[in-house]
Amino acid sequence: MTQEELNELGIHSLRNLARKSGVHSPTTKKKEELIHEIIEIDQGRQQPYVSKTKQGRPPKRDGMNLGGSLLHGIPFSALQSSVAFKQTPIEFSYEDFKTIQGYVEIVEHNAALLWIRKGTKYESCYIPSSFVEAYNLMTGDLLLTKISMSDNQLIVSDIFNINNCPINKYNKNRPSYYSTNHISPANSIEFKDLNFSNLDIKFGQNIYFYGNNNEENTKILSDLINSSNADQKIYINTTIVEKNRNCLDNLQNVEIFATDITEDINVTKRLINIASERAKRLYEMDKSVIIAVDDVSSLALAGDDLSCARNVMSLTKNNGNGSIGIFAIMSKDNKFNIFERLADKRFAIENNQLFLID
Repeated sequence: MTQEELNELGIHSLRNLARKSGVHSPTTKKKEELIHEIIEIDQGRQQPYVSKTKQGRPPKRDGMNLGGSLLHGIPFSALQSSVAFKQTPIEFSYEDFKTIQGYVEIVEHNAALLWIRKGTKYESCYIPSSFVEAYNLMTGDLLLTKISMSDNQLIVSDIFNINNCPINKYNKNRPSYYSTNHISPANSIEFKDLNFSNLDIKFGQNIYFYGNNNEENTKILSDLINSSNADQKIYINTTIVEKNRNCLDNLQNVEIFATDITEDINVTKRLINIASERAKRLYEMDKSVIIAVDDVSSLALAGDDLSCARNVMSLTKNNGNGSIGIFAIMSKDNKFNIFERLADKRFAIENNQLFLID
């Protein structure tokens, strides 16, 4: 974490962070002292304090910045609930301090999980209901947290920020996606790539793309969202295999919700729901959002009733400040005709170019 980010933390969170990073007697130090020593330890200029009465090694840093997100090597939660992912718990040392970023999923009775992306795989840890209630957490919220081991299961033990807002500035009273009415989009999307400059696409529209080459379709979709000036971009792809895995590497400043085609259907459905709810949370913060669906037929794999596809494709909304637009690779299968009436514009993909379909 930078000095500015540390300054945003409350004294309680800062003391917890200082204690785990190896600051001696953090409760006796002022905020400025804590910040200074945390940075000194993190950058290797000061050795972390280790109590002479405690066995084991000093706080493990693994050469990673304390504020790093989506760290690798975090073990699965040992939750026994039927809604949790099952995996044999991995030993987790109390001295290992980790900060990690992930998405909230509310499951039942104010219980929640933190979904942590690792490529096309996902791990989870438990979020205590006290945090859910205190901060009015919702599915799709993005958290930067501290995770710890308690009773042989990983739990979120502290929250540093919610949706990139420092916890001491966070207001749990939030607007609702459903509380605003849709108005006709008026603001045009700007594209850095001159090949897309004349498409005349507006924020808050459903835009469909039709092509016969899957690789070409994915490239065009990636180039479009990378080039757009949307505040936030979400990419959904539930059909990742070895030959198309590199498509994720081309995405820039995009929130990725992707799974292998072999993933358990329940996990895939839940991930699609989290992506949908994520878009709503961003819309509620008056962000312009583009959801790139690669492709709509892949959403249908998560159930025969098209419920996942319906939930995503119906998200389009604009209130003049925030908006959600859909860029979808569309299938010509007749069962997707229900979505055709939602289209604002359609484009054919041919030879890496877009042609408007009348």
